[in-house]
Amino acid sequence: MEAELNFNISPESDGERLDLVFVAATEGVSRSRAQAWIRAGRVEVDGVIQERPGFHVRAHQTVALRVMEVSQKEVRAPERSLELLHEDADILVVCKPAGLLTHGNRVGDPSVSASLQASHGPLPEGSEAERAGIVHRLDRDTSGALVVARTTAALESLQTAFRERKVQKTYEGIVFGTPRFDSDWIEAPLGRHPKHQDRQGVLPKGEGREALTYWEVIERFQDFAHLRLQPKTGRTHQLRVHLASVELPIVGDPLYRGRGGRLACLPEGAPELGRHALHSSELCFAHPTTGEEVSARAPLPLDMERALEWLREERPKS
Repeated sequence: MEAELNFNISPESDGERLDLVFVAATEGVSRSRAQAWIRAGRVEVDGVIQERPGFHVRAHQTVALRVMEVSQKEVRAPERSLELLHEDADILVVCKPAGLLTHGNRVGDPSVSASLQASHGPLPEGSEAERAGIVHRLDRDTSGALVVARTTAALESLQTAFRERKVQKTYEGIVFGTPRFDSDWIEAPLGRHPKHQDRQGVLPKGEGREALTYWEVIERFQDFAHLRLQPKTGRTHQLRVHLASVELPIVGDPLYRGRGGRLACLPEGAPELGRHALHSSELCFAHPTTGEEVSARAPLPLDMERALEWLREERPKS
């Protein structure tokens, strides 16, 4: 592999951790990024790959950061270009299609990050190369607006904005059930489900992490409803868990179901969704460089539009 960076271990650094001497010898590289490169097999010591950030180096050894090699088999061109809702030198806002990962688990996985790097060039890596440019994420089967950073400064600024709840997120979902009210708040702490480690759950008061969701009815049907959703916190699977907890599970969600564990499905004869009916419809936030408001809206996808049209015709609210 071709070297991107070479340096020698000074006598003063004899016996220190590899990740620490790497950060000390380079400019603008965080410890988390250095650790990610080491674990990915991109760092050699005296010509031998070292994948342990805690490896203890010796004086006068040579450390090299290598160019990441990705075979042609691993590079998968996106099947189609992502729809751009906003584009400038610092950020991109895309409309993520259902079924596409926000970021891959390894380099080469089809994802929003990989697709944008193929079409727009390198994105800031942050702590992991697979998550290049990613500020926040949408579940694989959730469609809609997603902001991606094009510079390190924008990445860090937007991550802070999400963490400090300065980004307004609006979703739309089709749920099974009859909402008791036209709008309401769900305030229930979330955390790892005690019995199912692959999912989240509502935990007793005083446990888990604070989670708050506002919802309102857009349209009612017999046994179904079209909701507008605004999560005020950003917990994993928050909307899906919260809605199922109040007996309004999202249609098509295989993990988070209503009472009795039955999958919430559209009636026989309805258009096939093939995924859960949740869509990120709008993002509003301050631009990380100019401070001006960015408002990006993603139109409802065709599969959800067809489902709503069918409900209006076959399940009108009497």
